[in-house]
Amino acid sequence: MNITDTRVRSILIAGVLSLSSYSAQGNSFYSFGDSLTDNGISVRELGAAIGNAPGRYPGADGKFTNGSTWAEVLPGLSGLAFSDTNGYAIGGAKSGYTGFDDALVGAPTGFLTQIEKFSSDVVSGKKSLSKN
Repeated sequence: MNITDTRVRSILIAGVLSLSSYSAQGNSFYSFGDSLTDNGISVRELGAAIGNAPGRYPGADGKFTNGSTWAEVLPGLSGLAFSDTNGYAIGGAKSGYTGFDDALVGAPTGFLTQIEKFSSDVVSGKKSLSKN
């Protein structure tokens, strides 16, 4: 890892922490991560290819769990709203821009890619960080 990579990652982490503290003022919960957090977006938005990949066993609802993920339970306990469209986590995601299933879906699926998609959705007005 070179100095530029370290600076970029530091800036991204600071941005995520800023978004987290800002979103605490709002009423919605957004999730990012891998199969432990994926609420079915892998199959819903990326197609059946990711769900049918060798070694993958998503349930009928497209999740990699046999029940609710922590990201579906926690918002209800804290009074925040969570819907399927608030989940950006993708099974197989890695901590950078890539994921294990990038070749299957033809696009990067990593954590940083999820953060960039969320940021783009906020800038375009598809998602909001303010109270409704």
